Amino acid sequence: MNEHPTVGTPGGQRPWGLPPSLASTVQRYFHYQVAVETGTYKGTSTRLLRELVGRVYTIESNLALYENARRALASDPDVQVFLGSSPAVLPSILNSLNSCALFWLDAHWFPEIPAADDSQCPLLEELSILACWPFIGDSCVLIDDARMFSRPLEECYRAGYWPALHEVIAASRFTPSTVSAIVDDVIVVGPSTLTLAFSDYSKPTGAQSVVWNNVQK
Repeated sequence: MNEHPTVGTPGGQRPWGLPPSLASTVQRYFHYQVAVETGTYKGTSTRLLRELVGRVYTIESNLALYENARRALASDPDVQVFLGSSPAVLPSILNSLNSCALFWLDAHWFPEIPAADDSQCPLLEELSILACWPFIGDSCVLIDDARMFSRPLEECYRAGYWPALHEVIAASRFTPSTVSAIVDDVIVVGPSTLTLAFSDYSKPTGAQSVVWNNVQK
């Protein structure tokens, strides 16, 4: 079974979860030592992050998914799995870090898991917390499911919990030099040098050229 089953996205198919080529492109350029994930689910993206960085902190709000992930990842001391809502747990993780990091934000709800008791999409809260963190300027933030913020939602989603794409982009402009783009259905946010990391991304993947927001002329 493919570890990264494909899901439909604008313009074609892409892996479910964190696209490996995207993550490795970022990591080859920035060499982060720590990654923080919100939304562990089955731990597939957690394992990918662990292959790329030295230590991974991952947060899961669903108790059953948390227990399964904790057991599955227990053999790796450099992966720590936390139970709770990401806005509640994220500040304590950030307080323990003393350098920039790679973030994978994927805590928003989808129908394959039990209905969420709280917000279906805590993304704006997560971004607000990151904006206050002193090392965010040199960090990269990857946000899954860009399409969900730019199209009408199905009835099972509570539309009031989901921000529009322009709100996500505005909330993720952490510094005047922060740039952002949508790559493989992922909103990619980071320092201005991120554009260099993706300068030839379209060539090996066959994707369209990356178009960046807020690039200084």
